[in-house]
Amino acid sequence: RFDQHPEILQRDAHRVDDLRLGHGDHRVDQPADQREVACTERTPQAVGERRRRACERLSTTAEERSESIVGNCGFDAHDLAAGFESINEKPSPTAFNAGVAGCHFPPDLDAALFATGYLERFVGVTKPACDPPWEPGVVKRFKPDIIFWILSDHINAKLLYRGRWIRPCAEPYDSMYRRSLREAITRLQAGAGDAPVVVATAAYGRYYAHSPDSETDCDNQLRRGVAAATGAQLVDLAAYICPNHRCRTKQDGVTLRPDRLHYEGAGARIVAQWLFDQVKATGARG
Repeated sequence: RFDQHPEILQRDAHRVDDLRLGHGDHRVDQPADQREVACTERTPQAVGERRRRACERLSTTAEERSESIVGNCGFDAHDLAAGFESINEKPSPTAFNAGVAGCHFPPDLDAALFATGYLERFVGVTKPACDPPWEPGVVKRFKPDIIFWILSDHINAKLLYRGRWIRPCAEPYDSMYRRSLREAITRLQAGAGDAPVVVATAAYGRYYAHSPDSETDCDNQLRRGVAAATGAQLVDLAAYICPNHRCRTKQDGVTLRPDRLHYEGAGARIVAQWLFDQVKATGARG
């Protein structure tokens, strides 16, 4: 409950405000063509410093970048974006942060009912879908070398779908998840050229309201199946963070997930470096 964890509410409220006001690196309600118009504005003050930097990244050519990365889906991708730009590579990669903070997936879900009785509806800017319509335009213009699809474990709640309350690890949730992830990967691949789309498994949540590990296992099994079927690369982030269901809190003295869910700060840099190394080890582009 947010009233019992004010630090979570305060942190996430800033991100929601960023999305509403357009101060972040993206707008969840802004289509690709409008984003391009925003990036042609000649008054950086009108779009904010972070938007100005994002526009500069869009304008660079492939020869001017070492690696370019588009991160997709949720707070995990949103938080890891800064980590990618500070990993041990020369020159440093350029990351376009397309992670949609606080989003829901699969997109066809209508609401979630928590054990406390709280009902959360998946509507509006505070709970958008994780794969917004402007994504293909970003991929087409940014021309990334790597695209990461990263999503944390799902929320521990009953889920409303077409008037029915459902749970993961059963139908119709599993079929809906497979279809939605396959469509998301296919859209990204369509404009990616030779760039790999990399799907990460989800580490077990260890925060106060995390999903049962068994449901995260089901989620990851679906990701593995869809990645294999679509030709996407899979990286097993779950096994790296939580080998044998025992989740590491620190590496080399650095806390990986300060709130036991999101990778932040120095922890995000460590995880981003590991993800990047897994892609390089396969001989993928870059």
